[in-house]
Amino acid sequence: MPENENEILIPDHLQYNGGSNLQVGDTITLQIGKRKTKTGEELFQSNPYITKEDAQDSDVPYEEEYIEVETTKTYTIVGIIERPNFEIFSAPGYTLISTGTLDETKPMDISLLFSNPKDTYNIEADIIRNLQLEYTDIQENQELLRWQGVSKYSSDMNVVTYLAIIVILILMFTSIFVIRNSFRISVTERTKQLGMLASIGATSKQIKKSVLYEGFILGAIAIPLGIIVGIIAIAIVISVVSTMLATTSFLEEGVTLQFTVSIPAIIVTVIASIITIYLSCISPARKAAKIAPIDAIRESNDVKIKNKTVKTSRFTKKMMGIEGEIAVKNLKRSRKKYRTTIFSIFLSIVLFLSMSAFIQYGFIVTSANYQEMNYNLLVRCPNVNDQEALQYYAQVRKMDGIERASIVKRLTAVLPEEFANDEIHTEHIFIYAVGDEEYSKYLQELGLNKDKVKDKAILCDDYIRYEYDETGINVKRTQMQSTNVEEGEMLTFQVYDEEQETYVSHQIEIAKRTSKLPTGIQNQFTPTLIVSDSTIENLDYYVDSMYIEAKDASALEEKIATLEGSNKSNIMNLQKEQEEKNTLVIIISIFLYGFIIVISLIGITNVFNTITTNMALREKEFAILKSIGMTTKEFKRMIRYESILYGLKALLFGIPVGIVLSYIIYSVIAQAFDTGYQIPWIQIGICIIFVFAIIFITMRYSMNKTKKQNIIETIRKENI
Repeated sequence: MPENENEILIPDHLQYNGGSNLQVGDTITLQIGKRKTKTGEELFQSNPYITKEDAQDSDVPYEEEYIEVETTKTYTIVGIIERPNFEIFSAPGYTLISTGTLDETKPMDISLLFSNPKDTYNIEADIIRNLQLEYTDIQENQELLRWQGVSKYSSDMNVVTYLAIIVILILMFTSIFVIRNSFRISVTERTKQLGMLASIGATSKQIKKSVLYEGFILGAIAIPLGIIVGIIAIAIVISVVSTMLATTSFLEEGVTLQFTVSIPAIIVTVIASIITIYLSCISPARKAAKIAPIDAIRESNDVKIKNKTVKTSRFTKKMMGIEGEIAVKNLKRSRKKYRTTIFSIFLSIVLFLSMSAFIQYGFIVTSANYQEMNYNLLVRCPNVNDQEALQYYAQVRKMDGIERASIVKRLTAVLPEEFANDEIHTEHIFIYAVGDEEYSKYLQELGLNKDKVKDKAILCDDYIRYEYDETGINVKRTQMQSTNVEEGEMLTFQVYDEEQETYVSHQIEIAKRTSKLPTGIQNQFTPTLIVSDSTIENLDYYVDSMYIEAKDASALEEKIATLEGSNKSNIMNLQKEQEEKNTLVIIISIFLYGFIIVISLIGITNVFNTITTNMALREKEFAILKSIGMTTKEFKRMIRYESILYGLKALLFGIPVGIVLSYIIYSVIAQAFDTGYQIPWIQIGICIIFVFAIIFITMRYSMNKTKKQNIIETIRKENI
């Protein structure tokens, strides 16, 4: 860092963009002053440098400018830094950093870092009030504050709080049921043992205490083990994320994410776990205490059949045969076990659908702020006409190392009022062509046939609207479509014709509506049409830039710079920025997908545990059926029918409840970011497939175990 006012830092892009060969230790003499126009207006870094040619091409007023030199100063270069993030890409100059005495007569920017980020907005309000500033005079680093868990908008924090409550309640309820189910199964398996204890004098109170003590022992082992494994897992995740972030500018050099163990969090976890375990085993403990010794030893308490309990319809027998009829009777005669299994599957469905909604809307919200960058090199053609620009880009395209490239032709058209969303009043629409090669790849990704849509357009019109409440502080973001045209309909737009000096209307059919954009095109929240090169040739377009996804951006940059008429000032290497943005998207995906994987494993474990145990408890029943002549084929068919009945009934109840919970989660998120509710059809499809897959796999696993049993020994053992 500079230690006095005669030392200075220079940015690295002064070398690769500015063509400078300055190194550390060199001296540089600068003329210091003000940048002004001939009319006397002072210009800053936010005012791009515009040449006469630029002004003519874009119809921007041209004003000649100059530097009003106030002094000359010589500096020694003591370091080279990366391009500062506050220097915009259209800035006309390079940012050099030195030190020295502040001149209080000149404008200055002051950056503040508070020890407690939560104080940021309160201190900001005090500064504005005491110094009589405008709110526009102060700018918060919203990106950093979001990482620190601080938001200016209470609606955002409310959403986080409500979502946390909903997710925790769902997970706690699921955990209680899973653990309770495990204890219930344990008690059922040991019914005969408990009955024997009762027969030799064990009181109901002692049996109840025995079950509760079992829960205590399991908790004493599982809670510390769970905390240790959880801490290790979080430490690993933090380590991986920190390593990934180290390659980006989100963390300064030498700064890493610090993993710390929160004692209050551990205490809350222990208390919640104890409550969960107690609530889980109290019901099985009471049930065990009420079992009559004789009934327990004979195991006659689990199945109680009354008149008409197992009656089935003729339709059942006709449709599913004798195996299906037996399957239905099995479920009817043992309703408690049946309901427990159904509820286990039902709970897994609800858990998956509700948490999938949380993940789905999480991705929608984060993608609105963090989008993947699909190019790492931007090439702008030197000041030439469109034809020469296309020839220049064609030379670049022939170079090795290019994976994908868009040669962008574009124009801005007027969107008639009848095609614009009434709530947004969009007046313009962007029209892009990206070159035949990229256009073909883009259509292939969308699953479209090029021959069928080459004269049509792809519409991307996602839009985010910000609505402030009466306080002007809280904001609600709404994601919507900025046009009201649908797929298959004709859209009209107007392009200015210089020869006729008027706007000419054109029509084009919308082949598809999508959020996906081709290489190089970014969502600017203005409706965008992607068309073929042959279509845009009929319009008054201009050649924009070339966007490249290269294997080695730096190596390709060097090659392009050797082309005639090229220099590094017209090539922008965005490799680092691409890596940063895409790394952040990956990190978000790790957390969200990791969460849904854990949730899915909980559901699968619950279903597997319930079904396998219930099948194990029916060993005698299966042995009796086989002893009276049921063949292996008939037995398998019966089990398949049972599996189908389990799945259908669980889906019948689970899907509606899951949809309701997904809507509740959407409603909470919509308080801050309304994306429009979408019925989770894909998740429902996944649920149906996985429910039947898990049930059939589990049933098959259990059936394979019954193959090894000896029919006579099984029946004898159960009657001893």
